[in-house]
Amino acid sequence: MQLDFTRVLPAEPDQTEYPYTSYRYTRHQVQALTAAQEELIRQRREAIRMAAAKEDKPDTELALEKAATPLNIEWKILTFLFPGMLQLIFSTAFKAEGYDRKAKDLTRWTLLGFGFYTLLLIGAFVL
Repeated sequence: MQLDFTRVLPAEPDQTEYPYTSYRYTRHQVQALTAAQEELIRQRREAIRMAAAKEDKPDTELALEKAATPLNIEWKILTFLFPGMLQLIFSTAFKAEGYDRKAKDLTRWTLLGFGFYTLLLIGAFVL
C-alpha cells in the first residue's frame, strides 16, 4: 500500500511542524518528509504573497489621490458659462470613475452657472 502524503498534508490544519516528520515507519519517512517540506514551502510562499499584498497599498493611495483631484479651471469656466444637463452627466461619469471632488466641483459650477443666468434673466425683466 502506497501512502500519498501530498494529498493528506493540505487537508491538515496549518501548523509549523507536522507530526509526519517524525513518522516511525522508515519506508514512509522519506515520502512524509519531502511532502511536509513541500507543504511548508507552499505555505511560506502563500504567506509571503499575502504579506506583499497587504503592503501593496499604492492602489488605495492612488484611489484617494484620484478622489481628491480638483476640477480644471477650463472645465470650471466652460461649465459656468454653458451650464446644462450634459455637465451633470459628465459629473456622474466622473463620480463613477472615482473622481469624487471633480464630480462635486462640476455639479457646483453647473448650478452656479444656472444661478448666474437666472439672476441675469430676473435682472433683465426688472430693469
